[in-house]
Amino acid sequence: MSDSENNIFFIGAGHGGLHALRSLMACFQSITVLSDDSDILALLRKQDRHVQKLEDVGEKYGVLAGSKEILDRGFLENRFVLNVHYPCCRHIGGCTL
Repeated sequence: MSDSENNIFFIGAGHGGLHALRSLMACFQSITVLSDDSDILALLRKQDRHVQKLEDVGEKYGVLAGSKEILDRGFLENRFVLNVHYPCCRHIGGCTL
């Protein structure tokens, strides 16, 4: 297996993205990250890879959390992607994150 098959990619932003990335970091030694969120970028470890464009993502497996990125069919064809959405907790008594 190549490195891109052993690793995972993450695309996200905001508090949902931040918490999802923290969880992924506990399970994966290296993550390719596509984000412009300064809080997410501040979390990156030296072994993680920050990319600027979707075309630079080579990994087969990925997680989206808080992402506004539209993934086209060509990108998704040979990948497994989990898109995570968090409920707006302001409507249920405030956020405890």
